[in-house]
Amino acid sequence: MTNTLSYEGFKHIITSHAEKVFLEECGAKSIQVREAVKNNDTVLDAMYINFEEDKCNPCLYINDLYSAYEEGHNIEEIIGSLKFIFEAFSAHRLPGGNELAEAIEDLEICRPLIECRLINERANRRRLEGRPYKRFGEFALSYQIKVGDGGEGFYFTMVTDELLETWGIDLDELHQIALQNMNLAKGFVLKNLQDTLELPQKSRLFILTRKPPVNGATNLISGEVLQKASKYLGGDFYILPSSVHELLLMPKEHTDNLSYLLDTVRSANRTPFVSSDEYLSDNVYEYDAEGRQVLLSETGEVLTLEDVESRPKVAACGDVDGMPKTAANLKNAGPVPENVAARKPAGVPDDAVVAEDAAATIRLSAVSTSSCQ
Repeated sequence: MTNTLSYEGFKHIITSHAEKVFLEECGAKSIQVREAVKNNDTVLDAMYINFEEDKCNPCLYINDLYSAYEEGHNIEEIIGSLKFIFEAFSAHRLPGGNELAEAIEDLEICRPLIECRLINERANRRRLEGRPYKRFGEFALSYQIKVGDGGEGFYFTMVTDELLETWGIDLDELHQIALQNMNLAKGFVLKNLQDTLELPQKSRLFILTRKPPVNGATNLISGEVLQKASKYLGGDFYILPSSVHELLLMPKEHTDNLSYLLDTVRSANRTPFVSSDEYLSDNVYEYDAEGRQVLLSETGEVLTLEDVESRPKVAACGDVDGMPKTAANLKNAGPVPENVAARKPAGVPDDAVVAEDAAATIRLSAVSTSSCQ
C-alpha cells in the first residue's frame, strides 16, 4: 500500500471508520476526539470511545495510529487491531468515574497505590500545574495513583494539590508513602546492554530500570540503588538518561570523553527510538560513590531533592493515563519484535555508547482510559 494520506486526512478517515465499527458493531455510545496533554507537555489527538456512562472508557491516540499507517499498515488492519485491544480491555474491570472519584478522595484506599515518577521539569510545565512535586536538578519527581491494571496496561492518575489538601497530608508525607510503595532498592533491575540487545560481546553499558520496566529513571533519586549499582560496577559511573523508563550506566574507568557522551545522548534523543513523551534529559550525570551523590557532569553541580511551591490548582480527579505493558500494541496489527536491532553511527567503535538502542528496548504504546469527564 502506498501511503498518501496527510495526518489530517488520516484522522478524518480513521475517526469515521471507528464510528462505524464501535458505534454500530460494538455498542459504543459515543466517540469524541480532543487534545490530551501527556508527559513532556506532548499534545496528542485522543479518541475517547464511550461505552457506558460513569465508567472508565478506552481511549486511543490517533498520532500513534498514523505512525502505524506510515509504517505500511492499512486502515482495516489498524481498526482490526483496535477491536482486539478493546475486547481485551473490556474483559478487565476498572472503577467507574464516580466510584473512582470517591475512592481517590480516601487516603487509606489510595495509600498503597501511590507512586512517584521522574520527569523533566521544564518539558512538563503545563502538566505539572496544580500538582505537587519535588525538584531534583532539572528533573521533577511527580506523584501518581495506580488506579487499575487493564490487562494490557497499568492506569494512573496524577496527584493534585487539591487532592493533597483533601487527604490532609503534606508533600513530604506523600513522598514517603510513594517511596515505601515503590521499594526501589528491591525492585530495580541492572543488566548489561548485551543481555537486552543480544550483542555478540559484553558492552560497557548497563541498563538500570525497574520490574516491570516502567518509570525506571526514578531510580536516580535512590541513594541505595545507586550505591548497589556502584558496588556492582566497581566504582563511580556515568549516568545517561535515555528515557523516563530507564537509565544507562557506564563505569567512569571506561571513558573520560564527556563531549562524546553528551553528543551521544543528544543525538539519541532526536531519533525515533526516543519518543517525545519519553524524553528525559540531554545531559550526562555521574555518581560519586565515595560522596554518595549524583552530579551534573558538565558543572559538578550536586543534585538534591527540593520542595516546589504549589502551582495553579487543577481538579482533584483528572484523566487516567495508560501505561501498557505490551510493546507497540496499537502500532502493529501483527507480532512485534521485543528488541530493535542495534544501530551504530559510522566510525563509532563496537563497544561505544549507543544510547538509542537501549531506549528502543522499552517501547510503550498509548492506550489510556478517560475518567471524570
